[in-house]
Amino acid sequence: MPAADARHFYPRPLPTAFRTALQLPAGTTVLFYHGNVHASNAAEVRALYAAVLDLNRTGTPVTLIRTGLDRVDFLGDVAGAVAPHVISLGLVPHHHHLPPLMALADIFVQPGEADAFNDYRFPSKLPEFFALGRPVVLPRTNLGHQLRH
Repeated sequence: MPAADARHFYPRPLPTAFRTALQLPAGTTVLFYHGNVHASNAAEVRALYAAVLDLNRTGTPVTLIRTGLDRVDFLGDVAGAVAPHVISLGLVPHHHHLPPLMALADIFVQPGEADAFNDYRFPSKLPEFFALGRPVVLPRTNLGHQLRH
């Protein structure tokens, strides 16, 4: 069974002092996504970044905190416009350092859509998302068809 190490992944309160130190304005919704970007998921992660940009352009302040490596150039022409709304932390080498960063989030997002890649895929980060006790947005494929609020 996929699992999250309960010594590190458990419900945590929002760290307001940490959010303030990161200069996240009050009222900003924080999304968190950890994972590398590669050819198989580049379009999906680009769609997540594009959604962050669209939300900010329409007056809903959203910041995406992202960890992981970019194995491909996936942002193209939206890179400059979305940059002010993304905190990119790169690779976090020790997995147990992720939960305090993840606690900054209001919502976790697993981008994707129904296709040959996602229909049979179980992203390993999902148990970690669930263990932290925040809302999780899933695509309408695989586990996204099974879970309910």
